[in-house]
Amino acid sequence: MEITREQAICILFCEEYSERNIAKLSRRLKDLENMDIVYENNPEMPVLVSIKMINKKPWQYQ
Repeated sequence: MEITREQAICILFCEEYSERNIAKLSRRLKDLENMDIVYENNPEMPVLVSIKMINKKPWQYQ
């Protein structure tokens, strides 16, 4: 299943997928400096991980 970044942000924050929530949650994610949204095995289960960890283990995070 293909999940967009916008859908993943809404899933991560347990919010309904809407343009308003996408904008609000994208700003919230941007405020979390040095963090990004990724998944390990299941794209429907996004997680926040530090950029350093993503770079350290690129095979683990998608």
